[in-house]
Amino acid sequence: MKLANDGFAQPVSSAAIRALPNWARWRDVLVAIAQEPVVAVLNRDAFAGLGIPQTRADLAAMLRTHPDRFRNKLGTYDPVRSGAGYLFASQDARYSDTFWRLAEIMGGLRVQLYTTSSAMIDDVKTGKIAVAYNVVGSYAMAHLSGNSDVQLVEFRDFTHILLRTALVPVSATHADNAAVFLDYLVSDAGQQSIDELAKLPRISEESLIARPHQKPIRLDPGLLVYVDPIKRKNFLSEWMAAVLQP
Repeated sequence: MKLANDGFAQPVSSAAIRALPNWARWRDVLVAIAQEPVVAVLNRDAFAGLGIPQTRADLAAMLRTHPDRFRNKLGTYDPVRSGAGYLFASQDARYSDTFWRLAEIMGGLRVQLYTTSSAMIDDVKTGKIAVAYNVVGSYAMAHLSGNSDVQLVEFRDFTHILLRTALVPVSATHADNAAVFLDYLVSDAGQQSIDELAKLPRISEESLIARPHQKPIRLDPGLLVYVDPIKRKNFLSEWMAAVLQP
């Protein structure tokens, strides 16, 4: 988004790109090619007798009520070391104050910090942790296929949708070829390949209509607020105060 906003991408116009939903493109220079839910992954045994939380408020209430069950058994991205973790945490904070209450509770229970979704998912599968919070959905689905001991949860208060994006740089040596390829990626054939071969969910307005709790991380300059060095420093300081408790 920053590259596009700063003028480092050139516009690409085609019928397929113009047909994309407004939330899946920005000024015809930044184009979404896949949409992935950001989810929680839960170990079913850890929640035996409690039920499965459907919202962040549900999860916070369970953690508060059963601290001994979940102490040292929670996992999430470390936004200091992970770009994805920083994006998800800052978007959580941007969307709802619930994030900070949940962050403080998780911090009090000695949440484990990770730099990859796959490591969190593996630890949920083995029972090392009970909850992996803010996991990239495609990784979760690939790791958990056929595993009945672990559950993927899209929280009903809101579930972020991560948009994988593409652009054509203004410095592209073969800009025409790049534009053809970008057009292919958003065409029916390209979207089918992304869905079936790359195992990334295709762009679908219908999917969001059917699941109104899914909220795309919108492609707009609002994303750049947390790229600002001062804003980033202040956010991470607040996050560390909440999560890295003595």
